[in-house]
Amino acid sequence: MRLKPSCGEAYYYLGEQRAWKMSSRPCSLVPSMRSGTIHEKRGELDQAIDMYGRSLSLDPTHARAAYSRGACHNMKGNIAQALGAWGSA
Repeated sequence: MRLKPSCGEAYYYLGEQRAWKMSSRPCSLVPSMRSGTIHEKRGELDQAIDMYGRSLSLDPTHARAAYSRGACHNMKGNIAQALGAWGSA
């Protein structure tokens, strides 16, 4: 099976857990949201914020991505940024 190298989603579903290696233009929101959740659970908040930001760059109205990004900012103590993210949710 040949995969499109820029399609992080395909690699993710085939068991490639390193979804953060995906290109800057993923095929959908799924890989960046899942990567954000993985980073958040590991306590890697900066990486989680980045991945949720990628989701928001694809769909600025994605409420879960905005909420999750705000939650990570809140856990880091960045209350103003958390409120800004939650305000866009």
